[in-house]
Amino acid sequence: MTRTLLLLRHAKSDWGDPDVADHDRPLNARGRRACTVVRDHLTSSDPEPSLVLCSTSTRTRETLGGILTAWSGAQTIRFLPGLYGADATGILHALHRVDADMASVLVVAHNPGIGDLAAGLAGVTSGEAGARIAAKFPTAALAVFETEVPWESLRAGTATLVDFFTPRESGLG
Repeated sequence: MTRTLLLLRHAKSDWGDPDVADHDRPLNARGRRACTVVRDHLTSSDPEPSLVLCSTSTRTRETLGGILTAWSGAQTIRFLPGLYGADATGILHALHRVDADMASVLVVAHNPGIGDLAAGLAGVTSGEAGARIAAKFPTAALAVFETEVPWESLRAGTATLVDFFTPRESGLG
């Protein structure tokens, strides 16, 4: 069974109010526009994720809300407090607990963890896209991988990068 993993960094957040705790920062206007661009990109993607793992932060929840209309809405969504501030290993541990029958999983989380995981999975064999991921995993970036291994066996070298998309590619600066 081929499994699809989508790794999405939250969109640009609002730093305008210094009294708002980091966990509670919402998206800014650019971040909301980026969600629309990512949603439009995802509309043509297959398969739809059957499971979404999302950090509990306001900006990840808003990012997820901004892209969900790309799909039919049959996703199971799990908000995991442990994804807030998780490093690549922490995100990978969450993926290792996913049921093997889930064909496609979307993770919405934060840098540096999400970018480090994407770079680790992409490895050195992913050419230009892998090099771009290793150099920078910007806000609202999406990396899509395919793997033949069960989620519990996912690690570097077991997935193939099939898409790396950033809203900037569509002209959003």
